[in-house]
Parts: sequence; structure tokens; C-alpha cells
Amino acid sequence: MTLDYFIKRLWNDPIRNILFCIILFYPLVEIIFYLKDIPLGNAVYYPDYAFFLTCNTAGVGHIFQSLLLWFMPIYCLVLTADDCIEDYHIGLKNVLVSKIGIKKYVQAHLVKSFVYAFLLIFSAMLINLLMVHIIFRGGQFSPYTDEAGFISTLSRFYQWEVKNPLWANIVFSLITAFMSGLISMVGTISAIMIHNKKLVYGITLIFWFIPFLQKNSLMYLFQPHTEYDLDTLVPIGVTVSCIYIAYILFGYFKEVRFGKTTI
Repeated sequence: MTLDYFIKRLWNDPIRNILFCIILFYPLVEIIFYLKDIPLGNAVYYPDYAFFLTCNTAGVGHIFQSLLLWFMPIYCLVLTADDCIEDYHIGLKNVLVSKIGIKKYVQAHLVKSFVYAFLLIFSAMLINLLMVHIIFRGGQFSPYTDEAGFISTLSRFYQWEVKNPLWANIVFSLITAFMSGLISMVGTISAIMIHNKKLVYGITLIFWFIPFLQKNSLMYLFQPHTEYDLDTLVPIGVTVSCIYIAYILFGYFKEVRFGKTTI
């Protein structure tokens, strides 16, 4: 009665199930905007360049990616953290902790939140990737090469991405899913510590938006086939991950050692 119990509770909530399905299939909506341009004589994208994370949809200002990625903490909080706040206010946390201990209680919630968010986002990306390969099979248009087929940048990582677009999309999907899992854990440990929904949502959004608004934005980690090289991407990923992990560990040890279960 730990991880399995918490996961079953998520699946028994119809609102969370609806949100789960929306996020899982949401990236497919962007395909419609690629398809509507084809009858107008526009070139058919090479499948990997119609992938959701490439942000190549013309004329809509990356609205599809913004709606998913910018508000990722909110989705993760609803899916994996709100139950921690509910447990506290109805007294269920006391019952669970008395049975399994505070350590297992916190561990199970953290693992649940990471695995749930990671698998959801990675599955959503893979479904989109599969569908663009089916729908745009045979497409040849590439926005990353000139008319002679040459790659327009000297960055080695960029060249690798253009030459291996499928693998690049998978790698960036894993990165996106990983960071989604981490911010989900940030929200969950905040919910376990604070119990106030407004504060939990505010803190989690701050952790997400501050890296987004930096000069070297967290968003760079979620978009393959850009001009940013590893010397830019790696420090962003390492720095943000370390900050998230440090906060999660702080919250974990605080709760395990000093956490209170009573209201």
C-alpha cells in the first residue's frame, strides 16, 4: 500500500483522467495546421520537422507549445500534487502515515509524481511523432537547409540534429519529459510541506517561470533543431535540475525529520 495505492487513486478521479487524456493527445491538434496549408500549395514538411517540439507551425506564434509547456506546472499540480493537500485537510495523511510511515509516504508521492508526469509527456510526444511520420510520409521540405541541401550553421550539435532528426526529436522528448517530472516533484513536495493550494501553485510556478525568463531560457531544452549548441543547453539543464533536486531533497528531509501530520 504505497505507490500502487496512490496511482490507483489518480486513476479513480475522472477529472484527472480527462486532463490526462487531453494532454496525451493535445500535440496532435497542431497537425491540423500543417495539413490546412497543403491545399494552398505549400511544401509538405519532412515528418520529423512537423514534430510538436520543433515549433515550426507558421502563423500561430507557437501557441500550441506555449499552452502545454508554459503551464506544465499547473497540469502536474492538478494531476499529482492536489491529492497531497486533500489528504492533509481531510485527515487521511495521518491514517496513511500511521500505517506506512512518513518516509514511505513522502517517497511514494515523489516517485508517483515523477513517473506519472514523465510517462505522460513522453507518451504524448511519441504519439505525435508517430502520427507525423504516418501523415507526412514522403514529405521533403526542411526549414534547416538551403536550396542546395546544405546545413546553414557550423554548430556540430546542430549538424547532428539535422542529420539525425528522429533521434534528435526523441532526445528532446526525453529531456522535456524529464523536466516535467522534476517540476511535478517540486509541486508535490511543496504540497506535502505547505498544504495551502495558493502558495503551492505560486511557488511551483516561480520555480518554472524564472528559468523560462532568463537570457538562456529553459525553453531552449524543449526545442530541437535550433541554433543553440551543447555549451548553451547543458549548463541550462544542469543548473535548473540541480536547483529543483536541491529543493526536493530539502523538502524530503524536512518532512521526514520534522514533518507534522496533524491539522
